[in-house]
Amino acid sequence: MVKIDIKHFSDWYFENKSALLKRAEAWKKQNMQLAKEFLKEWPLDRIKTMELDEYVIGRGPANKSLCYEIEAGKYRDLHLGIRGGSANKFGIYWNKEKQVYCNKRNQPIPVSELEAEFTKLKADLIAILEAGIKKDFDSEEFSSKNSFFTRPAIITKLLCTYSAENTYVGINMNLDNDKIWKKLYTPKKEGWVYHQNHGLTVMMMERFP
Repeated sequence: MVKIDIKHFSDWYFENKSALLKRAEAWKKQNMQLAKEFLKEWPLDRIKTMELDEYVIGRGPANKSLCYEIEAGKYRDLHLGIRGGSANKFGIYWNKEKQVYCNKRNQPIPVSELEAEFTKLKADLIAILEAGIKKDFDSEEFSSKNSFFTRPAIITKLLCTYSAENTYVGINMNLDNDKIWKKLYTPKKEGWVYHQNHGLTVMMMERFP
């Protein structure tokens, strides 16, 4: 079994530093260009004012919705891939087969409730992103109060894009946390994997500039 801790990671990094930096530089160049285009197309102000069909996945590639673009479209490889699983991970999606909007429980949303449900979802998304950008991990947005709190792949991908460089890294630390990430950086209680991601990013940048 491979031992994982910061010392072994450090030894591996310096042994392979030249090749790793070469690959990282090529990836960074491509990623920075994608991020630049994303921020131009999807500034935070657009998230605040977007309509339902600008958000939901399920309307097809031509719709170029936020959810489609970051999962399977132009920005699928920006920072962090989030492909896989069900469309319900986005909270609301368009079910093409049933021709209806569905919620995270895959249940049709009554037309009379749709506007309120999307308004709440959008408010949650903006609130957790703004808290993450400010690194306010004590905020109640980093709790079960916010419906996006338990969707770390989506939020980490967006925080990497909207935050200053080297604030977050494109890793969903909810995956393999016990096996890998906790052994490199002990997560803080407040802010869950988001605080852990930021803390690990800062530590790695300091130790391995």
